[in-house]
Formats: sequence, structure tokens, C-alpha cells
Amino acid sequence: MEVILLKDLNIGDKNTVIKVSRGHARNYLFPNGLALEANKANLKHVESINTQRKKKLDKEKAEVEKLAKKINEHGEIVIKAKGSESGALFGSVTNVQLTEEINKTFGTELDHRRVLVKNLREPGLADVPIKLTFGITAKAKVKIELVIEKAKEEAPKKRG
Repeated sequence: MEVILLKDLNIGDKNTVIKVSRGHARNYLFPNGLALEANKANLKHVESINTQRKKKLDKEKAEVEKLAKKINEHGEIVIKAKGSESGALFGSVTNVQLTEEINKTFGTELDHRRVLVKNLREPGLADVPIKLTFGITAKAKVKIELVIEKAKEEAPKKRG
């Protein structure tokens, strides 16, 4: 007997047509709402659902490709970081800081785990790969500018 699965199961994926025994369909799949009989009306309904889903996915993929192109073609994203006069950063610029700047610049809501660089420890220019959905990766140009912080002078000691 052919059935249309309504959920992802170990025997097949959602909205696919598979062959199962009549007993399995009638005693388990139908009563638990996991499948429908594969008749003309149900097949037509599932086909329309699959068509709508494909259109939606195509639209989302086009938006992600547009964002990737925007990131790749954008100039430098400048991040200011404190450092010493010798040119070394105090600490490093983390992927969380990078993500905040990228989100601010492009108006996105990326998760920091999508930025594939953990830390930037030196001032200068760096290419930062960003893993987007649908297997698309973009590279943002990030410039770390050094903000020099001078050592504090010791305060004169009080006598008394």
C-alpha cells in the first residue's frame, strides 16, 4: 500500500510517498496521524505543499546570496581595540565583538557561531569568513584599529 508520510520517520521523510504493508498503515501510521493514503486528492495536496515550500526556499536562498554579495563587496568594517604603544592589543577581538559589528553594519541578526574566526590578536586588516545558510560563505574585511592607552603615571605618595 502506498502512503504519504506526514512526519519525518525512520522509514522516510515528510511528504514523500512510500510503500508499506497494509497492516502497518492501518494499525500504526493512520491512527497516529503519521501518514495519509496516497490517493489522487492527497497526492495533489502534497504536491502543492511541496511547490510552495520550494518557492519559499528559493526566495530565502536568493536573500542569503544577496546578503553574501553585500558582505563580500562592502569595504572595511572598522573595530577599535585598546592596545599599547608598542602596537600590541590588550587581549583580542573575539568573534562575539566581530558579530556585533557585522550585525550593526548590515542590519542582520547573525549568531556569533557563524563567524568562523575565534580571535583576532593583532591590529590590521583581516578577512573574516562568515558561514551563512544554504552552504553559502561570505568574507568580511575587518580592520582592527589600535587605540593607544598610555600607562598611568604613579600618584605621588602621601606622607603622614
